[in-house]
Amino acid sequence: MAKIGCWGGLQGRIYGELLCMIYSRQPGNLDNAVLQIPYIFSCQQGNDENFECPDALVVHDFKSCIDELQKKGVAGIAFLIDEADCLGKNVPLLQMFRNIFQTVECCSLILAGTEAVFPALSEVFSPIPRQFHRIDCKPFAHWFDTLSLVLRPLKADIRQTIAPDIRVLQQLHDLCGGAPDEVQLYCHHMYRSIENNQVERMALIPQVFREVLKEYRASSPSNMDVVLNAIERLPDKLLFKSKWLSRRALTLDENIRVALLRRELKTGTMLSEDERAAVITKIQKGYCDLFELGISESSDRIQLAGSPLSAGFWKSFVEVERSKRWTWNDNSFSDHLRLSIMKEIGFYCDASVALEKMANQEIENAITSLRAGIKIPDIQNGFEELVISCLIAKEKMVAHVTDCLFEIESPAGKKTFQYRYFEKSEKQIDKQRIQDWLLNNTTLLANHGIKLSCQDCRRWQLPSSIELHRLGRISGNYIPEEIGPSEFDQAFSMFEDGDIGGCIELFSKMLVDRDEPTIRNNLAFCQILSGAVADGLENVTKAILDKYAPLFEMNKGIAELIQGNRDAAKLSLTNALKQLNDPNTEFKPNASYVLIFDKALNKVISYDGLPVAAAILINLWQMGEFTDHELESELTKIDVEKVRVWLEKIKKQTA
Repeated sequence: MAKIGCWGGLQGRIYGELLCMIYSRQPGNLDNAVLQIPYIFSCQQGNDENFECPDALVVHDFKSCIDELQKKGVAGIAFLIDEADCLGKNVPLLQMFRNIFQTVECCSLILAGTEAVFPALSEVFSPIPRQFHRIDCKPFAHWFDTLSLVLRPLKADIRQTIAPDIRVLQQLHDLCGGAPDEVQLYCHHMYRSIENNQVERMALIPQVFREVLKEYRASSPSNMDVVLNAIERLPDKLLFKSKWLSRRALTLDENIRVALLRRELKTGTMLSEDERAAVITKIQKGYCDLFELGISESSDRIQLAGSPLSAGFWKSFVEVERSKRWTWNDNSFSDHLRLSIMKEIGFYCDASVALEKMANQEIENAITSLRAGIKIPDIQNGFEELVISCLIAKEKMVAHVTDCLFEIESPAGKKTFQYRYFEKSEKQIDKQRIQDWLLNNTTLLANHGIKLSCQDCRRWQLPSSIELHRLGRISGNYIPEEIGPSEFDQAFSMFEDGDIGGCIELFSKMLVDRDEPTIRNNLAFCQILSGAVADGLENVTKAILDKYAPLFEMNKGIAELIQGNRDAAKLSLTNALKQLNDPNTEFKPNASYVLIFDKALNKVISYDGLPVAAAILINLWQMGEFTDHELESELTKIDVEKVRVWLEKIKKQTA
């Protein structure tokens, strides 16, 4: 609060009094007691355990804080108590919280913990949604959510250098089953490996697994040794050759049903009684072995003892000790039945890869609008799925997909769903080919209690890399570099080839998609360079009004200088330099290209590899504001080693 100016700011007298109250346990000046709780506490002479504070004081303090915050444009307070499990049985304290937070407007209480926090909440808090929301943080369903979780904390300027690549992010999601806590643990040690100079980018190297394994070992309770040792002794034959072992979300009966269905789908024929009995016996024995070893708490479900501790340990142990990757398959019974069939249909239709897709046309409609030159609406859903599709398509070198609408009835229930097939051969995937497979396998599916029908098929072309980057920029979604070149990459290629007109046309089109100050500045840069100075000045001025940057103001100053407005140009350039050198700002100091004014020809040239501060100084020198000696002296402050190179090139180009 002090950082945004409340109570007189960080150096304010009231703030100082408050710190004194909190830390020294000495009464301060009552007139300066912004928060009454610290004041009452500082007056407390007894032990902390005997300290009592009426609800009214807490309410007063929250209200006074919120009043101050709202004067500074902040809406309110979210009061978060982490590791709140200890409050689960403290009914009196929870009742006090309830009485306070029911009273104070614009203030919310958030308790973060495990299941242990909930027992008393239903007794204390009303189930009315306005008063109490229970939010369960479950594993992410899609790897793109894991990507967001990992990349969001990293600053943009280091994402491209140290962040894990797409393949590592997919592996991480599969490895952790999308569980955010496990993802966080692995990321912690991946980042540590960079700090220890073991790798340049975050990666799932053996040392990461060793550190994770060590952490699981250190944090496991003593009674877990039996379970952990049992996991260590599991034979490879059970670990890596038993497909059912990874399907921990399924019961014994469900796992048997899935195993039998997959065997028969693969061969296209029904198993004999003896073959079915052999499959059933093998899986039953495997479940029994896990139960007898104490690894599973149930004889008919893979319910790990000490879960999720054992799950994380298991995966790390297998990676380190067996040098093999272990992942859990947490799809539901319905998913396994459905995906098993879809895989075989894809194989029959010569489809490269397939995935279930969301039942909406929003993305496809956006692509159609994009190609037609129509401004597209905001994209709300399905964008992550499109990115995944494009990554798969890039890897498999396919351009077209076919989306099929199916209806399935099975022992897991009835469902309508869509599936996306990627073309592998020149022959298109169509409804007739799928109908042929269904007709050939009707009896086999019926034997498993499954009825499947294909309602519709629709073939369409996936977006190109530039189209996808364009969609990502419009919708504000992150698009991995692995997808391919973006509009900016295309613009830079045009610029390097000398096609300034093409750059102007491309940046203008990008502004129609979404108006951004950086794009408008790039457009202005090209317009000034091409001689359309008035248009460039108009665009860079709009960019500055939207979001200030010293680079933008430098371009504005150059445009003003070309137009003959020397005083305005000097003001713009000197202010840009001042803002760039201000220690309290975080403006990006460099740009790919900068403009340098040529006073002899009264035009500008572009220069690459020159810091913005150096470019401003050189432009002021061209205006006569610096002598040669003064310019060299100022540039030396930026980079001693490169001064000579800069000066020689500038003087040569502007000779």
